[in-house]
Amino acid sequence: RIRKKPIVGFTDEEVNMLLSAARSYPKIYPIIQVFLSTGVRPAELRGLLWENVNWEKKTITVDSRIVNEYDTLSLDYHSTPVQKSKEGVKNSRARKSVRADIGIRELPLTDDAIEALKEWKEYVKNSGEFTYFKDSKYIFPSETCEFMTESALKKRFERFLHSSGLEGKIHYHPYRFRHTFCTRMALNGAPEAITKQMMGDTSSEIVNSVYTNIEKEVGIREARKYI
Repeated sequence: RIRKKPIVGFTDEEVNMLLSAARSYPKIYPIIQVFLSTGVRPAELRGLLWENVNWEKKTITVDSRIVNEYDTLSLDYHSTPVQKSKEGVKNSRARKSVRADIGIRELPLTDDAIEALKEWKEYVKNSGEFTYFKDSKYIFPSETCEFMTESALKKRFERFLHSSGLEGKIHYHPYRFRHTFCTRMALNGAPEAITKQMMGDTSSEIVNSVYTNIEKEVGIREARKYI
């Protein structure tokens, strides 16, 4: 069997390249900053609402997600009864049951992420290019003012990498940001309990063996601090 190559986080060099290039792409820059600041799942990022942002506390609350299989909004992390209508059956199948005390969480935002969101909100307000975003409750909506689909997020990043000259230099996978966040938490000495809380995971095994991927060079550099 051919084993899939494990997803690993971005290197510091790749992160710097992404942020530097994305500064000229307002539709991408705030997404990258929120990803790096929170480690949210792509489905959670696509479900974020402006009302989730607490500007004074510099936090954002994750209380909804867009289920990838059907690109359907799940209003919360509790399972709901199957809808009987023809349109509702497909949607109801997309709703998953996740522990509310773990899945629903308030996450801190870095100053860079807060600034990026403020700039994005102002840009949408004043730019004619994004007129259809103005009335949307979603932070990163589609052109219909509803939530952005999984494929739309992928295409947005692919277009960015192509036009910025990073295509072929950086491999895009939405979960690489989540892996980057977890690895940084580990390298900075964050307690495992805090990391699990921030990531919305209950399993230490997932946090340590799946999301925490330390490259050899980085491991050597960090190990020198202890020898």
